[in-house]
Amino acid sequence: MQKKKHIYAHLLVQNRGHDIVAKVGFYNRSHQTYYIHKSRLAIDDPEFYPLYGHAFSIASDGVSSYYLGHRWHFDDEVNESRDGWEEIPARKIYSFTIKLNAAYAFLPGRHHYNIGSLEYSIVNKQWFVDQEIYKNLFSILALTYFDCQVKKDEPYVLKVNELCTLDDSSDISIGEFLYNLDFHGFDPNNYFEIRTNQIVIDIDGDKLTSPYDDTEGGGR
Repeated sequence: MQKKKHIYAHLLVQNRGHDIVAKVGFYNRSHQTYYIHKSRLAIDDPEFYPLYGHAFSIASDGVSSYYLGHRWHFDDEVNESRDGWEEIPARKIYSFTIKLNAAYAFLPGRHHYNIGSLEYSIVNKQWFVDQEIYKNLFSILALTYFDCQVKKDEPYVLKVNELCTLDDSSDISIGEFLYNLDFHGFDPNNYFEIRTNQIVIDIDGDKLTSPYDDTEGGGR
């Protein structure tokens, strides 16, 4: 997918003193602007948690490192708004660097770790246009359809609208109905997901600092 869309995600992980530092770079080599959802990017405020949410797969001998941070709840969970996305113009690079031990708990002692990212959601400008169209369409179609249970052993001489009963508890909106049919605007030409490469590295958990080391401040 990265080769097809001409945007590449690369991960570098290094031991630096008492920290494990990860740098993620997105290289937009295409001729169009892309947007990466912020849910798995770094937070700009250094006083807060380093990540908006769980963003990395970190495991040693089948044991996954526990994510210590919080998940940032964006105002618009449907994510049509561009506020929840980081822009990467054509031929530009976006990168961030974080301390993994500020967001994840590592095992005590020395271990081999496999570290990679989870999926990053990528969209182009047309995706926002499509989302606005679907949003307006679903607001117009704010109706419901009902599960019509046909009565048994009823004579056909009755009126058609009396041949079934309506179960109000089973009604769903037209928007939900269309969403269940994958009619929600996630065109693969405009929306896709990518992951970084994986890194294999030796880490000594006894030498790492932790958010819990800051007892006076209550951690990061």
